[in-house]
Formats: sequence, structure tokens, C-alpha cells
Amino acid sequence: MRRHFNLTKIYPLVQSEFDKRLAACTEHDPLALKQIRQGFLAELNALKTNAEWAEFTIAFYGDVGCGKSSIIEALRIVLAEAAKQEERQAFVASSQASTLTLAGYQKALRARNATRQELMAFQTELGVVEHQAKVAELNATEQRQALRQKLAQKLDNAAIWNKLRYRLRPPPEKQQLLEMAKRWKNERVTERRRIIKMREQLPALHDQSAVTEIVLAQFTRKRDALKKICDGNIIGDGGKPQTTQPQFYHFATRWGRFRITDLGGTGLPSQLAAIQNLQALRQAHAVFYVVNDAIMPTPAALEKLRRHLNDQTEIRLIVNWQANTLAQWKKRLESPKIQHRVQSLDTMMRQQFGEHYHGMLTIAAKPAFYSVAACLPPFGNEEQQQQHFLSQHTPEELMALSGLNTLVQTLCNKMLHNASAKVRKTNIHKADCLLRNAIIALNSARHDQQPQVA
Repeated sequence: MRRHFNLTKIYPLVQSEFDKRLAACTEHDPLALKQIRQGFLAELNALKTNAEWAEFTIAFYGDVGCGKSSIIEALRIVLAEAAKQEERQAFVASSQASTLTLAGYQKALRARNATRQELMAFQTELGVVEHQAKVAELNATEQRQALRQKLAQKLDNAAIWNKLRYRLRPPPEKQQLLEMAKRWKNERVTERRRIIKMREQLPALHDQSAVTEIVLAQFTRKRDALKKICDGNIIGDGGKPQTTQPQFYHFATRWGRFRITDLGGTGLPSQLAAIQNLQALRQAHAVFYVVNDAIMPTPAALEKLRRHLNDQTEIRLIVNWQANTLAQWKKRLESPKIQHRVQSLDTMMRQQFGEHYHGMLTIAAKPAFYSVAACLPPFGNEEQQQQHFLSQHTPEELMALSGLNTLVQTLCNKMLHNASAKVRKTNIHKADCLLRNAIIALNSARHDQQPQVA
């Protein structure tokens, strides 16, 4: 009933007020008024279509690779999001059924590497033997040719009596040619037999290598299947963006029900993705703006930020410390230059959004995620990184140091408090912002049409 009331009362009231203001603009340029009205109706229709009245929604907004998905994944684990719980149960069951062990994987990897190296070494040796045979054949041909030329010259230059003698008793070069041909024939037969024997061995080595490849591929396929349902499966790898279209995650906690929207990065080139993400952003009742290492937005990015968030009533800044090692993390925390940037960014956000800006949080997304992850793909980089971060801290200490505890407390104790009222307040505020912007456009059109005093 509450949803029905808002949909039938708020938006018609906004349109009615706009129509009154529009009707009063009797001396305005009709074409300008038509364009303003069309823009207003399009925005109003988008607002009605995208407005979310039933579920308190928190959007994570920021550029590609700023750590939104890592933070959201940590929250899904800590707050036991239903879909994540199902994935973790499936991961455990699949892990037990797959019998994947580090010892088995390493054995298969060693066998694959050994057979691959053996095959490559044998192919190299065969290539050398074949090459040597070709070189030997060329050398023998050249030697025979040289000996034939020498014999021909000797016969041409011989005296008449020597020519007659050579008919009865051939010169030694003739005998050398015969012996060379016989020797080369025997050597060629030996080399050909060796090459044929080696070529006959090659298929068996290929088969042996293929078997080890298949065994290792079975491990890889099982591991890839686990990666689809592991902790962190929504997190990108720094290459192609993992999240392009908005992703929605529903939570049911003792503080209340709510939804988190993981928006695609603001720098995505796809126009369709940009439209879908903007539509999802319009559904939000609170927004986390996530940035890496307190990097100030460019003027163009700041203008886009204002345009996208100007009708939000609850905006918070999350500064994500990007760190792959404990040393990097500590360096960022202790850097006066970075701390100054943090304060400057906090001040900028307050200046831009005023009372709707609710403050700043700092978090190290990667350590935060590894502090709670338990279902990681076996024998991979993920396990190694987690072991690195947990080498000096317990999971509980890492949750606190990374800022994850503070984020969870802020979300549950502050943002979810009186969430139903916030839903109504935010949607009404968005409608009010739309009306105010339309009135500003009408006033601007009237000002532009006023004659200039000479």
C-alpha cells in the first residue's frame, strides 16, 4: 500500500506543479519550452521506472578497478548473504568430491613438465640428427664432385701414353671415387635407420606427454569449477573489468533487509553498460563512492560525479588502500602525502554535496577480503596472498586493521537505522530535485529571452 501511495501521489504532484510553472511562461520561446518539457517528462518517467520503494538499496560507485567488488565480497561473507552462503556450501561439497590435493596437483605438474621436457629434448635431438645427415650428404656430394673434377683434369692433361695406360690401369682417383661412394652408401643407410627408429619412437613420447597433460587438465578443470563458486569469484584480476553491468546482492540481517548494487566502473566504454549502471544508481537510497589511494577526480570526473549523485541524500566516501603486500599497505598508511590527499578529498566531497555527505571511511580492500575468505581455489595465488597477509596478523586483527569492521558497523548501525523512512525520504528528494532542476531551466529560459538593455 505504501508503494502504491507514493507512486500515485508523489509523481503526479510533481508533474502538476511543473505544468503550473510551465503554463505561467506565456512569453517564453515555444521551442525552448517544448524541449524543457520533453526533458522533464523523460526524466520523470525514468524516475518512476527506476525508483525502488520496497528494499533499501546501497550502491557502490567508482571507477574501474577501484576495489568495489572486493569490498562487496567481504561484506557478503561477513553478513552471510544468502547467495554467497549457497556458493560456499557448494564449494565445500565440490572440494570434498573432487579430491583435489596439493600433493596430487604437484605430482601431476611434475609429470607433465618431465614428459614435456623429454619430448622437447627428443625432438631437438631428432632435428640435430636430421640436420647432421643433410650436412653430411652435402659434404659427401661436394667431395665427390671435387674428386671427379680432379680426375677429369688429370685425364685431360695426361700425355698420350698415360691416357693409354689409364685405360689398362685406372688412376687412383677413380678407385677413391668408388670407395667413397660405397662408404657414403653404408653411412647413409646407417643414418636413415637411426632417423627412422627415432621417428618411430616419437608417437609414443607424444602419447605419454598427452596423458600427463590430460591428468593435469583434470586438476585444472576441477580447480576452474571451484573458482566459479569460490570466495572472490566476483573480483576482477586487474585486466578486463569483472563487473560491467550492475550486480545486485540481497541481504537479510538482524539489522534489517537491504540490497547492495555493484555498479560497473564509471570509465567503461560501453554506452549500454553506462545506461544500465545509471538506471541502477537511480534506484539507490545511499551511495558509497569508492576511490583508490585518495586520488582526486579530474574536473571532468568531478562534473560526472556531481551529475550522477546530485539527487542522493546519503553519500559516503570510501578510500581504498591498494596493497598487494603488508609493506605497501604500511607505507600508504604512514605516508603524510597520502594522508593530506585523504583530507583534501574529504573536504572536496563535503563542499560538493553538503548535508548529504555523511563522511569518509578508509579500507584496504584486499586485506579485508582475505581476512574473511575461507573458500579459495586450491594451490593458487589467492591462497599465497592470504597466507602472506595472515603471516603477521590473525583474521580478527586483519579485519580491524583493514577497516572492514568499521565499514560493517557503519552500514549496520547507521545506514540501516530507520531504513524504511530513508527509502521514502530519498525517493521524495529525487522527485523534488527533478522539479527544482526543471524550474531552474524555465527561469533560465526566461532570463535568456529578456531583451538586452542598450
